[in-house]
Amino acid sequence: MSEARLFRYHFEEQKAGITLVGPQRDDFKFYFPHPPGEGGSHLEGGKSIAEFGSRGEERLTIFQLKVLEVNYLLHATSHTPVLLLDDIFSELDDANIHKVFELLPDQQTILTTTHREFLPKNILNRKNVSIIEL
Repeated sequence: MSEARLFRYHFEEQKAGITLVGPQRDDFKFYFPHPPGEGGSHLEGGKSIAEFGSRGEERLTIFQLKVLEVNYLLHATSHTPVLLLDDIFSELDDANIHKVFELLPDQQTILTTTHREFLPKNILNRKNVSIIEL
């Protein structure tokens, strides 16, 4: 994202009252190769997770990417970033919600959710967990 591109949309964004460009507007598409013997093992011609996965599986894939980003940033900068997860649980079942907590890196994480009951009681009872309800 260049400064020129951001500046180019500055006035349109002010009129619209929303951002029109930037990483928050980008869509990621995750492609998985065909299994061996079904069109090759390269990504070209592979299937998007949106084609064969559920919305929950899409969310878990993005979550796994975020965990990888945290690990990369930690090793590249020696600083631990704050992990922000916005409404990650809305399309996950209980088993996958617990999987998210198992895979969360040991660092400061800010989670938002529309349903407090999505959060496991053992997480809510931790001393290092703060809850802000709006």
